[in-house]
Amino acid sequence: MRGGAPGTINTDALRAGGLIQKVDGVVLSGGSVFGLEAATGLVGWLAARGRGFAGLGPCLPIVTGAILFDLLNGGEKGWGNTASALDAATGITVSALVAANPVGPVTMPGSGTMWAWHLEQAGELGGQAAPRDATGHAFETKRGIGMNTTIGVVATDAALDYGALQRLAAMAQGGYAYAIRLIHTPFDGDAVFALATGAVPLPDKPDALVRLGAIAADVVARAVMRSVYEAETLGESVAYRRTWSRPPTAAARGC
Repeated sequence: MRGGAPGTINTDALRAGGLIQKVDGVVLSGGSVFGLEAATGLVGWLAARGRGFAGLGPCLPIVTGAILFDLLNGGEKGWGNTASALDAATGITVSALVAANPVGPVTMPGSGTMWAWHLEQAGELGGQAAPRDATGHAFETKRGIGMNTTIGVVATDAALDYGALQRLAAMAQGGYAYAIRLIHTPFDGDAVFALATGAVPLPDKPDALVRLGAIAADVVARAVMRSVYEAETLGESVAYRRTWSRPPTAAARGC
């Protein structure tokens, strides 16, 4: 967590040196503090199915999660597809799912070109074009500052221990910085959860985790951009695809 206004549940229990090494669920929710109730709802669902820690007798599901502030914009909060990548060198898959509502925009000032335009895969962002002009120190902030946060999960099938997962989460959060400017402000509650299934051994090479972290940052950035690209207009909040009805071109940009 790097943002100054996080809303989380059970994250302290996951810190290094703690008892918990496995979780049964991760919940990303809207609704601000009211959204934390979604995590306890999942606890009940898991317990009824016998999923959780049973070393003390009763089944105790371990669920963690984070919320963002979206109480004032209404609308349905359905999930879209995730962003993912397969590392051909190791056979390891990394994927990310992000709910984006940051203070800073995903696009360059006065342009539909996204900050991390170069990471687009197979036209998933409408066909981003390279920016023509340097942006310097230019940036914008959203209206209603203080009603924001970006939360996400990065998951891999690699076999990673606790320390490696913490490092993966730290590197993956770099994807926020690729895709959003500004980020990690006092008004954001940025958080990334890292999960590993352990199905694929991590190669015994010094740079194996470095490589995985770099890929994780890329897929997190893509997930941020996809969340913005796929969003629909809601009230006064005009969607990206309505604002920039065609992919950005050199003639249309003025950063």
